[in-house]
Amino acid sequence: MSSNQKDISLKEIFEKIRVLWFFLLSKWKIIVLCGLLGGALGLVVSIVKTKKYKSALIFVVEEDSEASGGRGLASLASNFGLGGSSEAGIFSTSNMLELLKSRLLIERTLLAKIDSNSQSTFAQLYFERYELNENELFKNISFKINEDRSKFSRLKDSVLNVIRKVISEDQLKVSLPNEETAFILVEVENESELFTKRFPEKLIEVVSLYYVNSKTKKAQINVDVLQKQVDSVRRELYNAMTGAAAANDQVFGLNPSMNVQRVPAVRKQVDVQANSAILSELVKNLEISKMSLLNKTPLIEIIDRPIYPLEVNKLRKIWGVIIGGFLVGFLTIGVLLFKRFLKKIKES
Repeated sequence: MSSNQKDISLKEIFEKIRVLWFFLLSKWKIIVLCGLLGGALGLVVSIVKTKKYKSALIFVVEEDSEASGGRGLASLASNFGLGGSSEAGIFSTSNMLELLKSRLLIERTLLAKIDSNSQSTFAQLYFERYELNENELFKNISFKINEDRSKFSRLKDSVLNVIRKVISEDQLKVSLPNEETAFILVEVENESELFTKRFPEKLIEVVSLYYVNSKTKKAQINVDVLQKQVDSVRRELYNAMTGAAAANDQVFGLNPSMNVQRVPAVRKQVDVQANSAILSELVKNLEISKMSLLNKTPLIEIIDRPIYPLEVNKLRKIWGVIIGGFLVGFLTIGVLLFKRFLKKIKES
């Protein structure tokens, strides 16, 4: 392409831009009017829009080095099915984010007591906050503390599922702030300040209990079995000691030449010695198992928890006016240019 052709092309481009600029200037009244209407609309939205509270909680999982493979939260994730060792099962770091938003854990949290001083569940608080109980269809529904989940009616179960779905999809966010660290961030955004503050804390309590029980299930079974064996052998030992004492009482002052009469007492004494040895070994194994259980019990440590006053997520009036005005103004310019383009096509 020659320099003249380049000059012509640039001149044409600048000429078209100049023409469009003067065209828009000729329509400035329409653009400004629409911009003002957009600003007014943005102001109305900022006033009408309900404010939402936002909370953030950061936690980490600390385990014994052997169980965690050197990384606390990685092990929690590995135990929750997010990748990791085979013994982690459904627990591992890659699946942790989804697990915290799972139906099971969120429903358990919703049906839990808000705090020690409250007589309401999170589900009931949510139900009343959004005035679902005002609906004639739901007027007989309530979510009480310690209700049997298996006895929920079909309608009540559906309501709980809808609440759970809204929270998990729109109001609850779980993320890894930094992939190089083992911290997990849980954020909640809701119109109720109490719900926003307490829900992530209770969710972590539920996760912690579920995780610890799953992680230590085998070790706990071993401790329970050994404890039953220790209790059983201890009872047998006490019975043998009682029997030995009774047998000794029967042979007390007996003619030494009649040794056959001493056999029952000797047998009881053997039982006492045998049961003592067995009990000693079982008690030792029980203590070892308890130490193993303690070492395998992970600790979910909350690093940062929500505190009052919570952050309020609300569109400020000035920003509502600015954003509304610019959006409607640019939309008006686009419509004007598009209409002009269509007119040019028809004329050509």
